[in-house]
Amino acid sequence: MGRFQIRSHICNLVYSSRLIFSIIIFSGLLSPAFGAFRYKPEKLVRTAKLKPITVSQKALKKMLKAKLPNLICEKKGYFRTCFFSSQQTCLIKSGKEVNSCFSNLISSRRSLSELQAEKFSQNIGECVGSRLEKSHLNVKLALPICHNIYGWL
Repeated sequence: MGRFQIRSHICNLVYSSRLIFSIIIFSGLLSPAFGAFRYKPEKLVRTAKLKPITVSQKALKKMLKAKLPNLICEKKGYFRTCFFSSQQTCLIKSGKEVNSCFSNLISSRRSLSELQAEKFSQNIGECVGSRLEKSHLNVKLALPICHNIYGWL
């Protein structure tokens, strides 16, 4: 065999091996894609449907009456710093405002969804805060932090 024939024989082997390699690779890639259309699971798995969380208005009211005055009257919070030096006074006044805000914002529904309960609680908190501030403006301290709302956000 001459040099030319050997080179030609080697080139044929290289090209044919590349072709065989390509066929093997592409057939391996395509077979799952075509086989996926014929796949049928033996058993269907059902997922559980979660029930939406609901809160009774009575339970929400009880929880807010117990916790909201304590949140409002935190020692270094806005109302204790700027209006009430005594925690007891703050708790009594904010408790009264919680009751009056509940009577004004009462919902006609007995139970509320999680989102409705969150919004309702936010409305109660805003109501209590604005009523406390309006009713006690005459005792608000003249500290710079008490007149800058951004210091409390």
